[in-house]
Formats: sequence, structure tokens, C-alpha cells
Amino acid sequence: MKLRKLEKILLTIAITLVLVTGVAYAADAILAKPDKLESRESFSFANPSHSEEATSAVAAKPLEEKEEDSHASIMDPDQEEQTSLADAKEAKRDPRMGLDPIPEQEGDLDRIKRLIAPESPGDPEKDYMIRVFKDKQLVTVFEDPKGDGSFDYLIKAFNCSTASDGYDTPSGQHQLGLKLYSGYMIDASYGQYCSEFLQYHYFHAVPSYGGVEESGVSWEDYNQLGQVASHGCIRLETKAAKWIYDYCKEATPVEILESSQDFPYLPDKVDQLRMSPDGPAWDPTNPNPLNPYQQDPSILLEYNRQG
Repeated sequence: MKLRKLEKILLTIAITLVLVTGVAYAADAILAKPDKLESRESFSFANPSHSEEATSAVAAKPLEEKEEDSHASIMDPDQEEQTSLADAKEAKRDPRMGLDPIPEQEGDLDRIKRLIAPESPGDPEKDYMIRVFKDKQLVTVFEDPKGDGSFDYLIKAFNCSTASDGYDTPSGQHQLGLKLYSGYMIDASYGQYCSEFLQYHYFHAVPSYGGVEESGVSWEDYNQLGQVASHGCIRLETKAAKWIYDYCKEATPVEILESSQDFPYLPDKVDQLRMSPDGPAWDPTNPNPLNPYQQDPSILLEYNRQG
């Protein structure tokens, strides 16, 4: 009996050892699976916070490199193209941008007030170049913003009258010299705001006759601006002659050209008022406060209605 009881005890111990060993083995196997799982899919399951950082770090680098490559292949040509366009725009810059703007819509009286008002001011210390185009009967003023001596930026354009048949306004290269507030001309007239560009040849306002310096302007002479009419000088509205007198210093270069073919952007004619045969004998643009047109611009309405 004692022997049989001992056998049972030993059998129980053996079974227990087998079970314990089996459980331990199973536990090892189960605990080992996460290690293998982590090594294989760590970015998806093991330590989510770490995996997101790792994913971002690893994924960001190729993206940054790709973006750099993308900029290298896409942005640089665009920048080059923009640079090329800027260069082309500069090369083809429209010189008319320097001219005073003209309102798109304005009434008759507003137009008259604008056209008899003084020109926008210049700078007496700045370098300008005056070009005269005989075929268009235009006097123009250019600036040189690039500083290369090209003087290609147009800021002023005035109708003028150069020499009529039998007289001569010499073409070529000249420069401003003597200036006279009022000059006595060969035909017994007065020219106001005179700026000499060649001996005995001046830019000046439309002449005044009858022994008076301002109030004897011929309406026919004034209305001829834009056509040949002078004895060799270059006639201008008073406000245009005054602008050159005030702002174009001594030695300003003057180029008088027969043709404007190399300057296709020039206006054909500049908007200008007309004087009435029966009106006061004053240049309407003369800023003198005694000028009847400056006192009452509506006097000019009858001969200057648009349309």
C-alpha cells in the first residue's frame, strides 16, 4: 500500500514538472513574438510615438531632397525666364510712360483748364536731352534713367513750328546757350522765354506783335503750331517754352532730326487748344495773371468743344 501511494506521488510530481516546463516553453514562445514583430513592423505597431517620429524623419529626408531637385529643375528655369522677361521689358520699355497722363474722360471746360495749366515741374539740376522732329513738328524732352547716355525716356512732347519755306532750322547736334526772358525778333516781334540752341536760333513762345511782349499774339501763328511757320527759330506754346527755359540748363544737348523713324513710340500730335480770331490776343497758356484766358478759361469753349 505504501509503495502504491509513493508511485502516485512521484507520478504527480512528474506530471507537474511536464506541465510547468510546457507552460514555460509556451510563455517563451509567446513573449518572443513581439520582438520579431517589432523588428519587422516597428513603424506600424511598436511604440507609436517613436514610430511617427521615425517615419517623419525618414520620410522627410527623401521629400526634402525631392523638393530641392524639383526646385532645381523647375524654379531655376522660371527664374531665368522671369529675368529674361524683365530684361526684355527693360529693353522694350515704353518711353511714353514718362508723359503726363491724360484723363480718359473729361468735359470741355476741364480739358481747357488742363491744357492751359503749367507743365508739371522738372528738375533744373537734372540732365535732359531735347530732340526736335521736323516731320512731326514736335519738340521732345528725354531723361537718361539708365545713365548710359542713351536718353531714351520721353517725359515731354510739345507741338512746335520750325522754319517755313525760304528759311532754315538747321538739323544736327546743338546745345543750349544764352537765355532771354524776352527777345526781340527780326520781324519786329517779341519771343518770350528764349533759349538759344544755335546762334540767332531759339526755342521761344509764339511771337507777340505790335510792340508788346505778351498781349499781341497772332491767333494764326498760335493755331499753326504743329506746322512749319517760323523764320528759323522753334516756336512753342508759352508754357512749353517756359518749361525749357526753367528746367533745361546751359549745355543741354539738342538734336534736330529730319525724321522720327527711329522713334516709333512718339505721339503724332499733342492735344492743343485753338485760339479764336475774335478772342484776346494772348497765348492761352501764358501764366501771367493778366491773361484773360487764365482769368476765364470758358472764353475758349466756343472754338474748343470736343466731338
